[in-house]
Amino acid sequence: MRIVRLSFRVALLLAATASAAKAGDVEFLEDLIRIPSVSADIVNVNHAVRFIRDRLSSDGMMCRIETMDGGREVLFASNDGSVTPDVLLSAHLDVVAAQDPSQFVPRRENGRIYGRGASDCKEHCVLAARLMRELKGKVSVGCIFGSDEEQGGSSTAFMLDRGYGAKKLVIVMDSEQYAITTRQKGLAHYRVTKTHPSRHGGMAKGPLPNAAVELMKGYQELAAMFPTCEDGGWRDLVSLVNISGGASKAELTISLRTADFGSWDRLEGLIREKIGGEMTCLRKGDPVRLDEKDPVLREFRERMRAKWPDRNVDFYHLNSTTDARHLQRLGLPMLIIGVDARGAHSPDEYVILTSMDEYADLIGSFLKEKYAK
Repeated sequence: MRIVRLSFRVALLLAATASAAKAGDVEFLEDLIRIPSVSADIVNVNHAVRFIRDRLSSDGMMCRIETMDGGREVLFASNDGSVTPDVLLSAHLDVVAAQDPSQFVPRRENGRIYGRGASDCKEHCVLAARLMRELKGKVSVGCIFGSDEEQGGSSTAFMLDRGYGAKKLVIVMDSEQYAITTRQKGLAHYRVTKTHPSRHGGMAKGPLPNAAVELMKGYQELAAMFPTCEDGGWRDLVSLVNISGGASKAELTISLRTADFGSWDRLEGLIREKIGGEMTCLRKGDPVRLDEKDPVLREFRERMRAKWPDRNVDFYHLNSTTDARHLQRLGLPMLIIGVDARGAHSPDEYVILTSMDEYADLIGSFLKEKYAK
């Protein structure tokens, strides 16, 4: 018999992979990553929706797919057949476009899984499925699997409009690790269009009006009123998404982030003043501001601190957005959290497998103690 000696580090990594793989979760996540469910690709988004529906159905979950105008599908699942379980989880199946097709080929390395969606947000979809499975018969848990979060999250709002929701608690799994997000900025996208009648350049007595140039100059005047990304802090931010067209017609797309409710009218007024033209709001999501004195948030924070005493666990203000922007309308206590996963939207996106186990244990024990049937 040949004796193989493993280093302590390698042994730990192998144990971590085995732990997360107890219920096939590693393979489940890898299979999800292989589906290129980019938000705008409705065919592959629906493929991901049906793939996870089939997996959850085989685990004994009640699953319902609703279809939005345009054919985009959205999945709700629960472990007790309710459309308004005690606890509602939220995660999303759509991803941003990959820099290279190889990012849809998952790879395991040093206790991590790399691939598009490993950090945002397919690992949380797998975690949600695991929690519903492990808490079946113990805690009433459901999940909305959003399918366009990267484009504004209208799929989650659509499901709320259809009557899916919760009775006691919402957990949004799409945020920073070792923290509870209590504030996040609102995000809106606007398209501004300018047109000028076509004119023959040889007949002009001076510079011809140029729609593209006017849009760019207007944007520069608008941007000068905002801080840069580097020094933005918790203030309003504006950024250029795209500009196209020429002298006779041009379009400009910008994004605005704000921390304050009621800012949209003021910000839209600035767009009209500085850029002009015809403005269209493409999508808009309000800021989120949770009560940091809420006993549920404080208790969960203390549990996180006890589990990770070497981490600086606290409440956190998130500059980006999640589907909490829609779920806050339920008026329930809400936890916005995330496993240890890094590099979202980058070529080196990954999740640490042990973190998925740790969060499954933490959330599961919390829910069993607080919301057991």
